[in-house]
Amino acid sequence: MVHLSARPLPGTTNCTLGRETSIQKVVWTKDGWLHMKAGGTLAQPTTEGMKDVKVSEAPQAVGVNADFSKGSIDKHLMSPYGPRTEDWCTAKK
Repeated sequence: MVHLSARPLPGTTNCTLGRETSIQKVVWTKDGWLHMKAGGTLAQPTTEGMKDVKVSEAPQAVGVNADFSKGSIDKHLMSPYGPRTEDWCTAKK
């Protein structure tokens, strides 16, 4: 199950990272209900990974140039949900 979560600083309600995406393992019960595998209703700090799945060890991160003074925006900063045209998003004044 994928859900939004937050990790407040101890003794506060301040979450410096904002909302985060979390994942929890779930199981179907014999009577057809979906339950969190760890039990309860609270998200767990960790969850077991998938078995028999090969994970690529190749680097996934791409350097992002956030120097907006050059008049262009690195494509990795653009939203995948909209057109990537100058009338939608531009660094020009």
